[in-house]
Amino acid sequence: MSNEYNPVAKRLTIEEMKNIVAEEAVPIKGLENEATILTTETGEKASKVFLVAALTEKEDIGKEKSFWKAKVADPSGPIYITAGEYQPEASAQLAEIPIYSIISIIGKLTSFSTEDNIRIINIRAESVNLATAETQKIYLAELEVFLSERLEKNNLSPEIVAKYQPIVKKLLE
Repeated sequence: MSNEYNPVAKRLTIEEMKNIVAEEAVPIKGLENEATILTTETGEKASKVFLVAALTEKEDIGKEKSFWKAKVADPSGPIYITAGEYQPEASAQLAEIPIYSIISIIGKLTSFSTEDNIRIINIRAESVNLATAETQKIYLAELEVFLSERLEKNNLSPEIVAKYQPIVKKLLE
């Protein structure tokens, strides 16, 4: 990987997001910060993600200030998203959007480990917007193409390909 951070939001299934096999810190050109790049078991490297999913749960878990935790799902499964004081637009949007809405999300894919060494993956939302069923249909069709290409081009084990083939089919249903 080059030594330069590429902030393009990748389109990944939630199943891919939840199955990270590597994590790498990459300097951000012109800044002192580093970006965390996560590699999925399908071979895609991502720091930011874009997804269109159903909002299935949400709760303001902040004590003094709003901090939203929400669960979203695509055909491959659920994942949690968060937004708080450092993501004010996303936090305000999550507060207003009703549960069971279809939403589009751009956010940072984050990983942390529990004391039991269990890796938890979630998305720190930067942008959350209402989406339509038609938008979701288009998104899932495009996601199917991206996932199919990863399965064909990334020299993956037969087990990984077999794991994701049913997801490819679900994306088109």
